[in-house]
Amino acid sequence: MPRGSSPPLHVHEREDEAFYVLDGEMTFRVGDDHLPAPAGTFVWGPRDVAHQYRVESSVARLLTWFVPAGGEELFFHMSRPAEARTLPPASGEPSTGPTAEQVAMFEQRYGQRVLGPPMGPSATP
Repeated sequence: MPRGSSPPLHVHEREDEAFYVLDGEMTFRVGDDHLPAPAGTFVWGPRDVAHQYRVESSVARLLTWFVPAGGEELFFHMSRPAEARTLPPASGEPSTGPTAEQVAMFEQRYGQRVLGPPMGPSATP
C-alpha cells in the first residue's frame, strides 16, 4: 500500500481482525490508542472495538486475517484485479472513504460499521 493509505474508522461485529506489518511503517488506531507499527509489529483489533491504520512509509505490506474467517470477503467484493505486479500510481487525490451505498452494504453484508473517515495525513514527509 502507498503512503497515506487508510481505511475508514470501523468496527466489526462478527470477527476480530489481526494485522502483521511485513514491510514499512504504519500507525494503528485501536479504540483510543494510537500505535506506531514498524515492520514486525503485530496488532490485534478485537470485534466491537473501532480500529483503522495509516501507512507512514513510502509503501508498506500488511498481512491481515479475521477470526473467525469471513470478513476477508469484503476485500474481494471491493477490489479489482491488479493490472501489473506493481503498486498503481498514486492518484494525488486524498481518500474520501466509502460512499453511502458502500457503507450500507458493509453493514448489511459484512457486519462492519463505518464510524469515521480515513486517518488524516501523516506528519512524516
